[in-house]
Amino acid sequence: MLVRAARLFTSLAQPQDSGESRPTRRADEGPGWTEVFVTPSHAGRTGSAAEAVAAGHSLLVLHELADGAEVEALRAEASGAAYLSRRRSSMMKQALLDDVPEEAVESTQVRMPIDQMLGEKSQALCDRLLLRGVRSVMSACPTLLPSLFGDAGLGSIPWADVRQASGPSITHDPGLVFTPGEPACNVYTTGGQFTPHEDGQTLTVLVVLSERAAFSGGGTGFWSEADRGAASRGATITGEYNHISPQSTAPTFVLTPPAGTALVWGGTVTHAAETVLDGERTVFVAGFSNKPARRVA
Repeated sequence: MLVRAARLFTSLAQPQDSGESRPTRRADEGPGWTEVFVTPSHAGRTGSAAEAVAAGHSLLVLHELADGAEVEALRAEASGAAYLSRRRSSMMKQALLDDVPEEAVESTQVRMPIDQMLGEKSQALCDRLLLRGVRSVMSACPTLLPSLFGDAGLGSIPWADVRQASGPSITHDPGLVFTPGEPACNVYTTGGQFTPHEDGQTLTVLVVLSERAAFSGGGTGFWSEADRGAASRGATITGEYNHISPQSTAPTFVLTPPAGTALVWGGTVTHAAETVLDGERTVFVAGFSNKPARRVA
């Protein structure tokens, strides 16, 4: 497991927070999952992986959440939809006699909600993967989700029902609110990237759909608290993206795990989609929180 976890990184430069005490524990792991310290000096002083992830000091890697057939089905459909989107943009440019700036129509990143990008079968698969990811987190860190979402359950779904074999729908649950435009698939081609930001949701689940050999560059970059600087310290869960300019322009580390792997983190973790240098990289992502209770007048 440790060997496999090491292979997740294109670069591993874990933050060295000068002047702070060394971690008192190592990153945890178990069957099918690995904890990755985002800010080691903070994560290592927590009592568990659950506490560290809840505080935004660690993230979880869920190995082999999706199998090869599931990944390829979603990747191929998302890639095809992105191609059509880019082609429509090119046709629009030609129709307007090239009066539209090239960068406005030749997008190197196509991001679309799954209910617009994918057919019903693939949307249902995305829903199952989210449920599978939530269950994996419950198994890996039993206290994490209740500490984030409350003891009652996930949205309107009691925790006991989340564990049921048939499983509820997460993407259609009325008790949850998602980041605008999500659940979504992001397709990055040469030059495609997503600037550093914080998701502003309680939890984000990202499932990698492209094998590492399909692209160069890319990956998901993460910033430690020291490297992100004061720009985002004290951030709160707002349900909206918070785009920031980290103190360090380069991420502390970059994860490029195999297709089918899921990454899970909290809404105050600073991250970005690193620039794809060649090829195509596709991910499925959903950030979500419990819907705020209505105030009684």
